[in-house]
This record gives sequence, C-alpha cells and structure tokens, in this order.
Amino acid sequence: MIIKEGVEEGTKDTTVISFDNKKMYTSTHYHFFHPIRKEVVDKTLKIDHAYYLSDVILGNYDATKVGKATNGKYITFHNVTSKYEDPNGYSTFEITRSSNSEIVLTLCSFTPGEFDQVGRELILKKKQ
Repeated sequence: MIIKEGVEEGTKDTTVISFDNKKMYTSTHYHFFHPIRKEVVDKTLKIDHAYYLSDVILGNYDATKVGKATNGKYITFHNVTSKYEDPNGYSTFEITRSSNSEIVLTLCSFTPGEFDQVGRELILKKKQ
C-alpha cells in the first residue's frame, strides 16, 4: 500500500506499507533538499508497528490482542522498532472506509501527552 506521494525537488517521497497478521511494516523514502544543511537528503526510514483489531476503543495498548482478531471496527498500532517514536506509544484508528482501491483510517485515540489530532485521516491507497 502507498500512503503518501508528494513531489519535493522533482522527486517523489513515498511511504509503502505492508501488513502481516501481527505487524504493519512501513518504509518511507525521503528525497529533498535540506535548506539548512544545503544538501540533498536521500534516505529510507523503516518502522514496524504491532497492531490488533477490535470492536471497541480500549484507551490503552493491550499486547495480548496482537494477532488474535481478523476483523474489527478499530485498529490499534504500537511502535516496535522506531527510536523516533515513544516506545510505549500507541494510536487507535477507526476504519471509516474500505474499498478495492483504498482504506481510510480516522484517528480516535493516542498515547496521553502526545501531540496529535483526533479526527486526522490516514488514507491507504492499495497498490494496483
């Protein structure tokens, strides 16, 4: 799945996401001219998140639910590998729309104290 495409200095920044029954794998390639360092940044950042599906928002992350449910109205993600994210952090999204071409997730809940915005949408475009 591709979740973000943009054009920066004529080159695409792209995030590709894949799932198995326990983890979401993200690989974001950045290519842009850094205005302070005056150089091109051309690197890929990979982050893995454990996730689970549920029919209710729990208000915290429950690792015992990872890989158990195969459907649900909500999906909760927890950082597994990124040093740039809170190791105890989580985000819960409502699966608000799903079609053959995309899945739309709407943020419902996240780790207390983090700066985020309830209602923010994440659009996952299915690779054709």
